[in-house]
Amino acid sequence: MYNIKVCEAIRSPARSTMFSLSDSDILQFREKGYLLVAGVYAPEALSAARERIQAEFARGQQHDSPYDSPSILTDIYSRIPELTDLIFNEKYIAIVKSLIGPDAFLIPECALHKGRFINWHTDTTEQEMAGIISHRDLSTPILQVATYFQENDRNAGGGLTVIPGTHQFPDPFLRLYSKKWRDKALNRFLKTLGMSVFDRLDRHPEKIDIPSCAGDLLLFDLRLFHRSTFPRRRDGLEKFAVFNTFTCDTPAGRDYFQFMKRRPEPYYRYFREKPLAPAMRQKAAELDVGLWY
Repeated sequence: MYNIKVCEAIRSPARSTMFSLSDSDILQFREKGYLLVAGVYAPEALSAARERIQAEFARGQQHDSPYDSPSILTDIYSRIPELTDLIFNEKYIAIVKSLIGPDAFLIPECALHKGRFINWHTDTTEQEMAGIISHRDLSTPILQVATYFQENDRNAGGGLTVIPGTHQFPDPFLRLYSKKWRDKALNRFLKTLGMSVFDRLDRHPEKIDIPSCAGDLLLFDLRLFHRSTFPRRRDGLEKFAVFNTFTCDTPAGRDYFQFMKRRPEPYYRYFREKPLAPAMRQKAAELDVGLWY
């Protein structure tokens, strides 16, 4: 087991009253598994950050790193410390705490995503395939919090497409990625008929694209069935996004953290092998949020 290091956060009760979600917002998140909050960032600040992000990708250092790829930059709060002040503002943290509670913990295994469009998935399939099922306890919120650096819509893509409420359902991707020969054969057969999991979700009557403006914040339960909103055209801005994970100190939250620490993919190896960025530790203390690293 990996040790969980919790930062020594400075308590600041006055901040918690600055902003909070409405009861209807919280109810929507619990029932539908996602929530879009407008106006968390100044669009001009995101525009300036885009230039810094583009420059970091253009430097080409990702090709010299065992953790990165042309579409992913890891350890971003060490590489671009100013992102901590931009992303983790007081409103952002207040929104997270409205959904999790005052003792929220950040798991900073995030990266910068460039032009990535991922098909249907949940973010707990891998750990359930490894026999870890504590995430089925829905009383533990496990949030993905998406910061996008541009507008996203159905035509330009880049945002999120979801099936509302499916965070409460059994994971349909377990059989899809099963190594059993019977499951593999069935998956191939269903694919030829246009009845694969992906096909069925794409035809789901409740499927929705979530458009967002520059400056909005999108929060979703990582157990929700979701995918990238695929672009209908390719003439828009390059797509950049950061996803941060928050949970609380329960068996489900700790199991998720521990599993992330064990994953062998380069995206997660940096999380295990590199030290926590000092800027992140300082920002967590300022905003009174715990850290697991």
